[in-house]
Amino acid sequence: PVPGNPRIILQSALPEITGPVLIDGHTQPTGGHLGVEITGEALPAGNVEDGLVLSGGNSLLRGLALTRFRSVPLGELPLPEAPNPSGMLLKGIGGNRVEFCFLGTPPSGTVGAGNEGYGLRIESPDNRIEACHAAGNWIGGIGIFGAEATGNTLTVTVGGDPLAHRSSNLLG
Repeated sequence: PVPGNPRIILQSALPEITGPVLIDGHTQPTGGHLGVEITGEALPAGNVEDGLVLSGGNSLLRGLALTRFRSVPLGELPLPEAPNPSGMLLKGIGGNRVEFCFLGTPPSGTVGAGNEGYGLRIESPDNRIEACHAAGNWIGGIGIFGAEATGNTLTVTVGGDPLAHRSSNLLG
């Protein structure tokens, strides 16, 4: 076993998830931290894809950290115009649950691993986002967009230290 949390370092973008799915990062041995990190740090410059894209609805994501989804190399400032890849995108049917996830920080809660877009971008109805922490993302922590994105429930901390329950980031 590797010390620290398990990490999945993507070499190419993940396919869109078009049906219900359960992804539970809490089932993995984590070396003391909660969850599994999925990072876009090794994706090539020019990446325009979001980290996890769910369109099938009625999925459960738990114990994941989504970090470093970017269109420019680490260390370079992106342009404010799209595309700005987000850690996670919920679109389509909706009815998803996202629990105990880190959106822009690894499970250890350290900074410097943000996504270029949002930690979480929501474009679908009736999602429940619970006990998540969003910080360090370039555009914002969580963004909710579109007339169909209604009935969403969020209980999250944004910005600062997730253990101190401070908030300095924004919900868009």
